[in-house]
Amino acid sequence: MDSHQQKMIAAALALGIAVRDLSSQWRRDAVVFTYRGQEELVLDGRIYASLGHHADLICDDKHVSKLLFAEIGIAVAQGIVFEVAASEEDAEPNEIEAQIGSFFQAGTAYVCKPLYGTDGDAVGMHLTEMLYIEDHVNAHREMYATWLLEVLIPGEDMRIQAIGGELVAAVVRQPAFVIGDGK
Repeated sequence: MDSHQQKMIAAALALGIAVRDLSSQWRRDAVVFTYRGQEELVLDGRIYASLGHHADLICDDKHVSKLLFAEIGIAVAQGIVFEVAASEEDAEPNEIEAQIGSFFQAGTAYVCKPLYGTDGDAVGMHLTEMLYIEDHVNAHREMYATWLLEVLIPGEDMRIQAIGGELVAAVVRQPAFVIGDGK
């Protein structure tokens, strides 16, 4: 189970929200939260009762989500979408730089991630040089063809969950880290 979901469960229990973990039976991250007689099934971090198919598709596309947020006045990070060939051998020379060169400024910190939802997989943070971005994308290009490069906005990354339209839990998401030799 996702570590963030584990923290959500702990927070829900601390607030008196009933939790039924279905992960072992469903063989995926699946939890039912019950509060004041209302149940919400959360699959892989998504509350499907309140999330229709179209909304799910929009949420998975980070660029479209950003456009919609900006349209309603929510500030979003500056970014650019670019595509890469499935392998370095199939790539055009300077494939990435040709697409992002006008946006990129050396020394600025960027986040580079697949365009479509990946639950944190293949997200590169604090990339400040073109070479770092190219190396990051090259390490994952066989899995992801379309990428989003954004200016990094420092701050906390939060996951918030609501049940029945009421905020019931929130956690600060923190990247993994190693202390000492990792043993």
